[in-house]
Amino acid sequence: VQARTVDVITKENLFCQLTVRFHSQQVLAVYDRFGRLMYGSEILAKDVLEYIVFERHLADRYGNWRVHAKIIPDWMPPKDSVPKTYRVVEEEETPPPSTTSSSVVQQTTQPPPSETPALATA
Repeated sequence: VQARTVDVITKENLFCQLTVRFHSQQVLAVYDRFGRLMYGSEILAKDVLEYIVFERHLADRYGNWRVHAKIIPDWMPPKDSVPKTYRVVEEEETPPPSTTSSSVVQQTTQPPPSETPALATA
C-alpha cells in the first residue's frame, strides 16, 4: 500500500517503512490443557483484512524486517467476539418412585477383621 524512507539525524541513517495490506481467511481454535476446544472452530474460516507496517534499518546491512505497527482504520467494523464452546452434560433420568408398599432392604455383611494384626517387616 505504501513505502517510505526517513533519515534520522544523518543522511546515511535511513529507516524504511512498508505498509502491507493482508486479505486472508483465518481459522481460530483455542484448546485448554486437556486438548478440549474452548474458543472458535477448527472448520469455520473468517475473512480478515489487516494493514501491517514493517520497518527496517537500511543502514544496517544485516538488519531484519520487523513488525512496527498494525493499522486499524476508522471505517473497519468492530471485531466479532469469538463464541465460547462448552460441553452439554446429559442429565440422567431417575426412575419414578415405586407404588408398592413393601420394600426390600438388602443388608451386607462384612467379614470380621483378622484376629492377628499385620506385622510390618523391614
